[in-house]
Amino acid sequence: MPPWQNIRQACRAGKLPTRKAKAEWVEGPCKEIECDLKFKNIKKAYETISKLTTKPTVKSHVIENKDGELLTESKKVADRWAQYCSDLYTYNINPAMEVLDDLKLGMPLNDDDRDLSIIKEDVAALVDNLKAGKSTGDCMIPGELLKESGVIDILTTI
Repeated sequence: MPPWQNIRQACRAGKLPTRKAKAEWVEGPCKEIECDLKFKNIKKAYETISKLTTKPTVKSHVIENKDGELLTESKKVADRWAQYCSDLYTYNINPAMEVLDDLKLGMPLNDDDRDLSIIKEDVAALVDNLKAGKSTGDCMIPGELLKESGVIDILTTI
């Protein structure tokens, strides 16, 4: 018998147990789904279906420092995010000094000016109410990062 036929037979012999194992693996959750649907537990059935049909995602907790080195330790990654956010909000501003002097004296800039001050407690409450796992939006900063990095002081001093 030629060697390639031995390989073919070995492949066929391996496929049958693999198919049986897969069928058994799928059979358990399928019975669970049927039972959940029978007893009107739609939410649990949907969760089981989602586990079977969705591809797992890999979350990476790696970031580069300013020198381009990869940071993998949680503490160093958190420190780098804090540094990055701090760098975003600390930059040189050259304001018109006469406008600032008017503000110090309490003079309104025009009739439409209202008190638009940002209260730290309001920002803290909004950040605490952010839900985990939501999309980032235009700013591309995840809510988890805002919660864990302590940037509330930075946000309220702008």
